[in-house]
Amino acid sequence: MIANTTMHKPATVPDEIVLMLPWHVTGRLDPAERQKVEAALAADTALARHCAAIKDERDASVRFHEGLGGPSPGVVERLFAAIDAEQHRKAVVPASAPSESWTMRTIGMSPKTLGWIVGAAVLLLIAQVVAQAFFVGAKMF
Repeated sequence: MIANTTMHKPATVPDEIVLMLPWHVTGRLDPAERQKVEAALAADTALARHCAAIKDERDASVRFHEGLGGPSPGVVERLFAAIDAEQHRKAVVPASAPSESWTMRTIGMSPKTLGWIVGAAVLLLIAQVVAQAFFVGAKMF
């Protein structure tokens, strides 16, 4: 079970020391900071208990993540092979040819589909003009 490290700090311990405890537990403090924290831990048993709770939480987190297991065998090799294949595919495309058309990037349609849609729109406009001329012309006579 993961420990609750939100214990209240003793009033005599500076916030700076309490904030450095997780880094002390993981060994990421520089020597001067490490000495300050160790001196505070030696002088204050409540702070030492708080540090122990942080260590317990770290250990529980490590055990939990180790229990999840790693990726299945060959996943990394397949991933790198796919990346290499993608880089090779991009390298084969000539520099003058765009990797994808602007229509695919902007509206998600292939140029052929967009051409059919534009053609249909033009035919619809022509039909409207002809129909309007027919009906308006019929009223004039």
